[in-house]
Amino acid sequence: LTGWNQEESRNRPISEVFNIINGQTGAPAVNPVWKTIKEGVVVELENHTILINKNGEQRHIADSCAPIRNSDGRVIGAVLVFRDVTEEYRTRRELAESNERFKQTAEQSREIIWEVNINGTYTYLSAVVNDILGYDPEDLVGKVKYYDLHIESRRNEFKDATQEFFKRQQQFKAFEYQMEHKDGH
Repeated sequence: LTGWNQEESRNRPISEVFNIINGQTGAPAVNPVWKTIKEGVVVELENHTILINKNGEQRHIADSCAPIRNSDGRVIGAVLVFRDVTEEYRTRRELAESNERFKQTAEQSREIIWEVNINGTYTYLSAVVNDILGYDPEDLVGKVKYYDLHIESRRNEFKDATQEFFKRQQQFKAFEYQMEHKDGH
């Protein structure tokens, strides 16, 4: 990850071989080796730490540095263990972007867009549910099941029909059903 082989790194300053910066600010990061040696404690790398290798390539890294002690318990060195988490950061960033696109699309729609968990409890309801049914999404998400807002006389029929789609892991569109407004109509 550093781009330095063992021979090249010998007798070089740790800060040259293990060149790290804060990924959010770009400022040099505190090298955990010095604190470990000075204080004799395990030091976790700060979140968003980026390693700049010998060729200038940047990789997000994680993990820690621990003291090496002699038989008297005196700190005589440190072991630095780190791993490349660049792919995890990329995946998190892509997921956040995808979630933001979904949120923007759902919030601009004039239809109720909803999501439920495996138990049928709402995990997401678009804000338009307030305009159409009179409920704030926060009053329903995590609290009621997706079929609870349907008119009572047809609630079980709706639940049974949708359960079939869920079992087959199919989407359903143009599925007509009646829901009850907060005021009862």
